[in-house]
Amino acid sequence: MRTPDPRDPLTVNGHPGLFTALRKYSARSILALGISGSAFAQTAPAPATTTTTTTTTTAAEAAPGPADQPVSMGEYVVNGYAASLAQSLQLKRQSEDNVEVISAEDVGKFPDTNLAESLSHLPGVSVDYLFGEGERVSIEGTDPNLNRVLLNGEPISSADWYVLDNQSRQFDYLLLSPDVIGQAEVFKTWEPRLLEGSLGATVIVNTRNPLEMEPLVFTGSVTDDYNDRSKLSEGSASAMFSWHNAAKTFGIMIGGEDNRDYLRRDGVESLAEDTNANLGVGGPLPGQPPGPWVTAEVVNTAEFLQLRRHEGANFAIDFKPSDRLTLEVTGLYVKQTMNNVNFSYYIYPGDNWSGLPNITNPTVTNGVLSSYTINSAPLVIDAFNRAAQIVTQEYNGKLTYKGDNFDLTTDAGFTRATGGTQHQYFAEWFVFANANINEGKNSSSFTATGVPGPDPNASNLNSGADFSAAGEPSFDYGNIASNPEVDDEKWIQIDLTVPMKGALKNLQAGMRMSDHKAGETGSVVSVPGADEVVTPLSAIGVSAAPGNYLSGLPDITTSMSQHVLTNSYGGVANFIGNLPEGNGQTLLQYFNSTPPQDGAVFTATPTFTIDERITAGYLESSFGDGPLNGNFGARFVETTTTSASYDLSATPPTLQTTQSTYSNFLPAVNLNYDVAQDQVVRIGLSEVIARPDTSQEANYVELYDSTLGGVGGNAEPEAVRVDEH
Repeated sequence: MRTPDPRDPLTVNGHPGLFTALRKYSARSILALGISGSAFAQTAPAPATTTTTTTTTTAAEAAPGPADQPVSMGEYVVNGYAASLAQSLQLKRQSEDNVEVISAEDVGKFPDTNLAESLSHLPGVSVDYLFGEGERVSIEGTDPNLNRVLLNGEPISSADWYVLDNQSRQFDYLLLSPDVIGQAEVFKTWEPRLLEGSLGATVIVNTRNPLEMEPLVFTGSVTDDYNDRSKLSEGSASAMFSWHNAAKTFGIMIGGEDNRDYLRRDGVESLAEDTNANLGVGGPLPGQPPGPWVTAEVVNTAEFLQLRRHEGANFAIDFKPSDRLTLEVTGLYVKQTMNNVNFSYYIYPGDNWSGLPNITNPTVTNGVLSSYTINSAPLVIDAFNRAAQIVTQEYNGKLTYKGDNFDLTTDAGFTRATGGTQHQYFAEWFVFANANINEGKNSSSFTATGVPGPDPNASNLNSGADFSAAGEPSFDYGNIASNPEVDDEKWIQIDLTVPMKGALKNLQAGMRMSDHKAGETGSVVSVPGADEVVTPLSAIGVSAAPGNYLSGLPDITTSMSQHVLTNSYGGVANFIGNLPEGNGQTLLQYFNSTPPQDGAVFTATPTFTIDERITAGYLESSFGDGPLNGNFGARFVETTTTSASYDLSATPPTLQTTQSTYSNFLPAVNLNYDVAQDQVVRIGLSEVIARPDTSQEANYVELYDSTLGGVGGNAEPEAVRVDEH
């Protein structure tokens, strides 16, 4: 037993209490406030993670007596993390499947900001922190698109916010904050009663149930997150209230949150490859082998800025008029504002815009043109301003009736998500410049040394005025793009469970019908006459790069770290729209004008809708005989997919529709054998499916003559099938 800290004001049964807990509190939260109220105690954490010690005293015992007489201590509630771990372990041991469990108490011990980060504490779960927060989850090494996340056992729609993401079935883990989680289960093996659609794992997130909590509970938290790169901080707050009556026949729980996080990401990228043939260099370089050799097509430095705001509310209403009948209604609404600015500074050594490049001082290492000087290479600055927002909602009602010889559950619900990039404003400036390029194994760097010829405004190319070379179209191109997404599903399901005697514990059967619709509408409007406009970059409003820009990265040169950046979220949008060709409108007004201004170029990017109608039925039984237990059964699924999209090769584009139907029979068996009291051997065999991403089911094909490539979908898809064991 550890020795309690003598300074600790709350020490119970020799275990360190409040003082020790405060010393171990996470450094990530500068301020955290938690308030709990109960009709029976001073604090009221979830029962699963609470140990209660109560000592009562009779009147005779309360009278003065010997020193060894019991003393009335009232009631104390002690939060125990060890008890929470023990409960999760017990749930895992008792499960008929290979499942990992994390509870609300487990989640509360970590400074997690979303569901992905909470799941990362489980074995076999890895998280991608692409934009500073956990956004994608891989389980047992499977692709994130091949896992499925369910809220209270039912689907929840999801949408993307990043402009380069294609619509997929990948779950948006930013949706669910840890405050919503009552318990999360990760099923690494599958059984027929679970929804199909996962090759990796099925994650079921159960929200808190007011009838299973203390009669009156209120919790809240306030945090402040500090970004050490941007030197900015943002505050967040959340609260949850739960109540049920003394008879436990009616309970209600509501929660809300407003979380903000300022994100800045600096980076250096070496993109694509080009060969000496494409560069127009057919013969050998001076002092170098004849080739073939390759070089980077683009070397880029970038700054990405984003202020994320997560506003959400959830509720649960439980009505239990009798031991036989229970009605549960749950709901979730989340709005995520993901507006962002991206500023990139490119050198295109592998591009032949200016004719045959004049390469000097070359060094070829292992077939790679690793260092050289290039004259008159395009030096490009790209500025993006994106408005992105995701709104997700899910509402579900479940009615359960417990009869003498059966349990019957009916479930119906609806979920919808809208997202994507509502508007992307884009502007590009360039000049032809001289540059020194270095391609290392782990990094790339360049130094821009000026514009060829007499140009007093372009000595070091780190000023907004440098991008206004006389006689050159400094402002090269601009457009506004949009790719909003929608994803929704409605369903109805009936489940029947009949208890059995003997080795078979029960017999379960169910039927489900659902209608899943998804789609994306994309468009691009180009700024007219942009190639003829000579406008300096400084017209957009620029500022010097932060002092710590690209700090910590190797081989950074002055050209890379000290170039100008845009200084506002609105600068790009306002500048492009106020070009002379825009007739004084902002670009958004220009985009929405009908008809568009003369000279505007409208391009319909891939636009599609997918409608999946799914009918499923299952039969499953659990069994147990001594140390051997498990379940077995099968699920039958029929999917009818209707795909509608535009044929972009036609003039004008024409709408085309295709329908296909496929069926799957999915058997499964899970076996568990208790080798010893603390050892279990598990075997799981099943056939599972995962449906293609919705964008891959669209029946469009778009070809790019310039790159001899293209993108498209399959209008007659079938699910990916895998035999698991």
